[in-house]
Amino acid sequence: MIIVILEEEDRNMKNTILTILFIFFVKTLLSQETAQLINRTYSLDKVQSITEFIASDELKGRDTPSKGLELAAEYAADFFESTGVQIAPGMKDYFQPVKMVHKDQPEEILINYQGETIEMQGNLLQLAGGGNPLNAKVITYDPSNSEIEDHDLENKILVVFLDKDPGLNPRKIMEQSRMIKSKAIDVKAKGLIEVFGESNPYWDRFYNYYSRPKIDLDLSNEIQGNFQHLLIRDVNSALALKLMKDPAGDLRINLRGLKERKFISNNVVGMVEGTDPLLSSDFIICSAHYDHVGVGKPDASGDSIYNGARDNAIGVMSVLLVAENIAKHPLKRPVLFVLFTGEEKGLLGSKWFVHEPPVALSNIAFCLNTDGGGYNDTTIATVIGKRRINTNQIFDKACNAFGLEAFDGTDDVQFLFNSSDNIILSQKGIPSVTFSLGFRNMDAEIFKNYHQPSDEAETINFNYVLKFTRSFGFALREIADSDKPLFWKEEDEFYKAGKELYQ
Repeated sequence: MIIVILEEEDRNMKNTILTILFIFFVKTLLSQETAQLINRTYSLDKVQSITEFIASDELKGRDTPSKGLELAAEYAADFFESTGVQIAPGMKDYFQPVKMVHKDQPEEILINYQGETIEMQGNLLQLAGGGNPLNAKVITYDPSNSEIEDHDLENKILVVFLDKDPGLNPRKIMEQSRMIKSKAIDVKAKGLIEVFGESNPYWDRFYNYYSRPKIDLDLSNEIQGNFQHLLIRDVNSALALKLMKDPAGDLRINLRGLKERKFISNNVVGMVEGTDPLLSSDFIICSAHYDHVGVGKPDASGDSIYNGARDNAIGVMSVLLVAENIAKHPLKRPVLFVLFTGEEKGLLGSKWFVHEPPVALSNIAFCLNTDGGGYNDTTIATVIGKRRINTNQIFDKACNAFGLEAFDGTDDVQFLFNSSDNIILSQKGIPSVTFSLGFRNMDAEIFKNYHQPSDEAETINFNYVLKFTRSFGFALREIADSDKPLFWKEEDEFYKAGKELYQ
């Protein structure tokens, strides 16, 4: 009797092992098949020639706006058309017009509280908003002590004293500012004033950066366009003392001499329909920004064209080639291919895209973005955001197929998740990652070319880039063909927004 039981257990064990081996065998075959599909439309010559054109001197660094940027957009649209990529729903062609405005700082900004002018001695900057005066009740908010949702902000001006949190450095200030502004607009606040103490060591850095002429979205006819966002150095604590005495009074903002020049730039958008009718409204976005920083200060050789081969001609090439591949070999889910304009000016193209999406945001299941500043390890692709996503083994599988490792970045570089277009979709709840050239840390090898005239195609290891872009294409195919969409891990900060978006 005991012998019979042992034989039965042995038989079950063998069946289990055979099942596991069969599943592994099938998965291996499917992986090889996907790699073969990728290889059919990818070649070293294509990878190199597309990158070289986007990063060529003729395009003059693709500043926003510029003739070079327009040429890059036309090239991408022609590529879409020639390879069978379709026009996206609701669009008449491949160009999504993005309304932008070139602004100088106002000649004068005046702050009046409870009928009394507060002397700021010129230590004011407008980060967003038009030239109309604003008058509203004030509410002071300390992000370190409460959640913004706990406050009634509708029709109020939000005041945040940055010095209350000694742990804020410039990067954290900008991240916090982006988050607070987005939430304040959502709940129909009238404005945001961020206040530096007089001795704050970072004021000069922010003043020098924001006092320059800037390009922003033209939302003059929208609620967001009337939202005033100011940065103030509170000389002699003049504002703080007034608010301490009367914390919920009326504040008035007056501006004079605001100079604006409006223009249009374009996102380039294409689509390939899915093959599964049940998933026809389950879109995947594949994106990259195609702008760069234009012509600037010459380097030691006299070169003044900032070509942006790594940032982000390689990304543009990667999107174009996977679009061609999927047009020839469609997947279950439809894919939107988006080349964003104005990323270097503050993620403007992606901000406009979520403001005027060609499909409902709730119908966008995932965004695979690609962006980068360079590479210092040709054995990896760095997937910023990988650790945030469930079923993230897809990225390992994609990279392993072409001899690379999917590296999710050290803790020290996770801030980069907030630095590319993926963050704009993430804030809406859409699961997103950025697929980057391989780097383990931000070292001298990265900064040698980042936003420098030396970032040229002739300095790139294209044998490595071929592996990288094939891995990117493989990952997109896996995502768009997966049994269920990838989603945020439950502990991630965007999990709640995602649940609300897709409910």
